[in-house]
Amino acid sequence: RTRYIDSTHLGLIARLGTQFRARTGAKPPLLATRPEVVDLLRGMALHQVFDLVERIPDEEEDFKTVSPADQSPTETALAVLEAHRALAQLSSQNACKFRDIIDLLEHELHQERP
Repeated sequence: RTRYIDSTHLGLIARLGTQFRARTGAKPPLLATRPEVVDLLRGMALHQVFDLVERIPDEEEDFKTVSPADQSPTETALAVLEAHRALAQLSSQNACKFRDIIDLLEHELHQERP
């Protein structure tokens, strides 16, 4: 069970929720039972994208472990950049928080490309 989520993973979650909502018109549920995680999700404005479910449903289903895909360093950097862009788009506060990291990642990726 999740105890900590870094900004890259928050951004990936935001992108998933945004894409789901764009395709279906509905907010997907996001299970978060730890108060500190719920506070973090709300602080990053993810409650605008997801219906936060703060208690485990009566019929708990099997949870699967997700393992990272094999990616090149450039692919990883692009994924991190897109994740932070997704977070920045959720609120003006997020845009301020993540502007520096977005600028840095864009600069580094630009330097890698010929």
